[in-house]
Amino acid sequence: MRPSNLLQYLKKAVENRTDYPNAPIVSIVKVLFHDVISVIDKADEGRNACTYAKEPFSPSNIIVLCDFDGTAVNIDTCQFILDRFAGSGWRTFDQQYERGEISLEKNMRLQFSTVKAPWKQVLNQLEEAAEYRKGFPELVNYCGQRNIPVIIVSAGIDFVIGHLLKMKSWENSLDVHAPRAIHTAQGIRFVFPSLTYKTSENFKDDLVRNYKKENRIVFYIGDGAADYHAAVEADFRFAIEGSKLAELLRLSSKPFTEIESFESVVSFIEYCSEQLC
Repeated sequence: MRPSNLLQYLKKAVENRTDYPNAPIVSIVKVLFHDVISVIDKADEGRNACTYAKEPFSPSNIIVLCDFDGTAVNIDTCQFILDRFAGSGWRTFDQQYERGEISLEKNMRLQFSTVKAPWKQVLNQLEEAAEYRKGFPELVNYCGQRNIPVIIVSAGIDFVIGHLLKMKSWENSLDVHAPRAIHTAQGIRFVFPSLTYKTSENFKDDLVRNYKKENRIVFYIGDGAADYHAAVEADFRFAIEGSKLAELLRLSSKPFTEIESFESVVSFIEYCSEQLC
């Protein structure tokens, strides 16, 4: 790769990076490319970048894990449902979860046990409110053309996610790793994915750890506190601008990229899958 091509990419890759606004571009790049820093150091020699990467980059070992609510779509579908259809006091459970007093699973079970509205009515309102974030269709198309798996990893409601994916004819293009919702007379009951590792915080970081064990290069995109541990485990982290995840990653000093759209994610994956090989 010629140094000029690399520099053009690097400039594009850091356009939306806001956590080091005054840093020289090379300094930012060295944070962003923490696992392939030797690629930057050797770029001037015009050598093959893959020779210096810790893991070989190719479409066959890249995998993209993406949160749904507030990330792939512009709204939190769970909060949308709870705001309009749940009984009073559901936010109390969120506060208990953030304080570490209850698990994510228990939080959702308690919250949605108060939703009694017909789900057809709920889905109709979601169709009008939910929009996919800019660049997400391009991510799906780009990865689909190159057989790079994109997996929705969400603590949302599986049939809600499936319904919104079907609106774009993506139901067979994207796998969904989420709790299974079961309708009961007492409301919705959730069956969460089982954990492989007892030390996992939740099913999201557990999935990342499973793929890392397979030597996959994991890209993780999210926005919430529930995404934090998964993002930390991933190779490359992207957080929605101004999100709780961005705040937590910044406090942890973990390298990540803050984004408004998926355009920079597509550019990064394109670089890794087509040029670092």
